[in-house]
Amino acid sequence: MPVAHELVRYYDRVNRAIDHVEAHLDDTLSLAGAARIACFAPTHFHKVFGAVAGARFGDYLRARRLERAAGLLLNEPSSSVLDVAVACGFASGEALSRAFRRHFGCPPSAWRDGGHVAYRRAVLRQHLDVRTAVRPLWATSAWMADETRERTFATGIGMPLGIGRFALPGERIRLERRPAQRIAYCRLSGPYGLHVRVLWQRLRAWCEALGRDMRERSCIATWLDNPSLTPAANCRHEVGLLLEEGEAAPEGLVERSVPGGVHVVCTLDGTVAEASLAWRWLLTEWLPANGLAPTTARPYEQVRVADNPCFVDAGDLHVRGLLCIPVRPR
Repeated sequence: MPVAHELVRYYDRVNRAIDHVEAHLDDTLSLAGAARIACFAPTHFHKVFGAVAGARFGDYLRARRLERAAGLLLNEPSSSVLDVAVACGFASGEALSRAFRRHFGCPPSAWRDGGHVAYRRAVLRQHLDVRTAVRPLWATSAWMADETRERTFATGIGMPLGIGRFALPGERIRLERRPAQRIAYCRLSGPYGLHVRVLWQRLRAWCEALGRDMRERSCIATWLDNPSLTPAANCRHEVGLLLEEGEAAPEGLVERSVPGGVHVVCTLDGTVAEASLAWRWLLTEWLPANGLAPTTARPYEQVRVADNPCFVDAGDLHVRGLLCIPVRPR
């Protein structure tokens, strides 16, 4: 049977391998090791991974390491290129520099000195192409974004440029230690924007088919890639049902852990555009001003569908919930 017809059945196994890779980018990783985690023979895993993820395993791993390095070079200005290389799984600073120049068009030092601006503007601009297809990672065909919907990302408000005088009131921001959590998730790949409603609808359909009402349950939405570093077609969005203690993931969804630790937590209660600005302002203005930097764990929004009907049905583009960013001292 062709690989494409097996994707739905193999989706969770491939994403288990992807989750392992994302959590161990600083370690030695191999196709054979990822195949074992996904319970595939290496040759079969190579084919299935390419069909599900849209890239060969080696290319995916290299791109993820380089994108993490690009972010660390900007977020950790006191770290040496060697420090960043080790944190991203490269054997030496020279190895990182060679790969970085091929991927981003400039060496790490030039990237830090402003070379990142033109690249990031160009990548963010890709999110304005509302006709770009989105590819649900449980399906074999692409869906088209809703061209009538407001875009979440725009070059005018892209990180780190264009924040202007935006600021959040201090009472909406706090530091807290959050526990580790488990979610059952599904993912979508494509330009970030409000077409992700199809992802929430898919999660609701899965839960309803199994007799679980998700409207009153807490859910977590995660943007797995930085939209100013990762090409729009490869940006992944994930929504997941927060699992209670002892609860198993619904059949057809993949379970993973959301790391705990110290987080900056911001209350969201506004338009999608305001939520987008809040993300950028916190990451580029508030964290540096307060001596903090994001960790390599992914920030997320914790919400209830009952408070955000526009996630699954037509309605006002309003977001209510918590924006949570894992942080450490800068």
